[in-house]
Parts: sequence; structure tokens; C-alpha cells
Amino acid sequence: MSWINGRPVFDKLPKVSGQWSDNIVVSWLTKFWDDLLVSTKARIDSPDYILGTLLDDSKLDFVGRFLCGYAGLWDDNLDNIQKRDLISVYP
Repeated sequence: MSWINGRPVFDKLPKVSGQWSDNIVVSWLTKFWDDLLVSTKARIDSPDYILGTLLDDSKLDFVGRFLCGYAGLWDDNLDNIQKRDLISVYP
């Protein structure tokens, strides 16, 4: 739930006493770390980041055919953009 709200650090603080939830200073102190974690997680979870930085175009056929299970359906003549789209939607 804390990742959905965009405040993973702030939402993990204890809520029993209620002192953290309405405290402006605590919110300000955790805002930087919350923003950093959320943006880093979004960047890492992005298929463009994974496929763009770790996988060059020469390896797309191998990954699509053997690692993603498209062995019988894979076509080497597809554009690299279409290959990346197929690999990125693989469950």
C-alpha cells in the first residue's frame, strides 16, 4: 500500500501513537527518500530500462526464441522494435 501512495518510507513509520502521521517535519524528512525510492523502482521496473541497457539488438533473437519461449513463433525478420515489444510483454 505504501508504494501505491508514493510514500514507502513515510507509510512504514509506526502509526500506533499517531505522532508521525500529521507531523510536517517527519513528512519533509522522508519526502526525499520516498521520491528517490519511487523513481528508482519505476526506472528499474520499466521494460525499456531492462531491454535498453542490458540487451543489445544482436541478442534479441536468442532471448525471444529461447528465454521467452517463442521458439516456434519467432521470426528473425521482425523489426527490433517489435521484438522488444514481444519480449517486454512476456509474463
